[in-house]
Amino acid sequence: MERLALLAWVLVLLAGCSVVSTVYTRLDALAVMQAREWLDLDREQSGRFRERVRLRMQEHRAPLLATTLAEMRPVQIEHLGRAFDRSNAEYHREFLAASPQRRDAERRNSLRRGVERWSGRLEPAQRAILDRLAQEFVDGSADWYAHRLRWQAGLLELLHDGADAGLIEAYVVRWWADGSEFDQQYATRMQGNEQLAAQRMAELINTLEPAQRARAAGRLRSLAGELYALHRAGEPPLELAGLRAVAGGRSR
Repeated sequence: MERLALLAWVLVLLAGCSVVSTVYTRLDALAVMQAREWLDLDREQSGRFRERVRLRMQEHRAPLLATTLAEMRPVQIEHLGRAFDRSNAEYHREFLAASPQRRDAERRNSLRRGVERWSGRLEPAQRAILDRLAQEFVDGSADWYAHRLRWQAGLLELLHDGADAGLIEAYVVRWWADGSEFDQQYATRMQGNEQLAAQRMAELINTLEPAQRARAAGRLRSLAGELYALHRAGEPPLELAGLRAVAGGRSR
């Protein structure tokens, strides 16, 4: 569910849309829907899980699935294993079975769509910067696939052994949230990709025309306003003055 929350925010940021409040306030429902699909929860378990989601969203703390996972019956654990298998097959088909040329084309198209939602249509020279970025990226699909197989197998073993919520939460945090179990070579390559992306995006930003900059700034102001509204409505307090200043064009 941490990944679900992260995915929601990433989608909002990439799309530059104005539904931050709607997405955030419906994360509890999205989490429960996803849990029903993957965990095959009964009515009583779903009710308890919904309440835990509500409380955890108020607290803004680490993984909320551990207690529910610790309650799962053997048949539900088997259901989760089959869900893992389906997801892995889909991932393999989309990211590993496709040709390198197709994956490269999809990466270029994804980068363009993500940026153009903020800037509007890019000029050929600007698209060329993103094309270079797509070509320079180190493809970590196979490494990530191996990582997910390992953590899924370990989680299923914990569940079959009847591990308590504390052990499950510690495992999920270690393997899924903080990345401490990543293969070091993979982590190093991904860090290199992040640095490369930062360099290329800075290069692209320097080429933006006034109209493109205005469009991006407008979307940032809208996003900042919605985040600030969420900040004012929720606890604990979150300082957003810096973001508001940048979005409002008051930074250097």
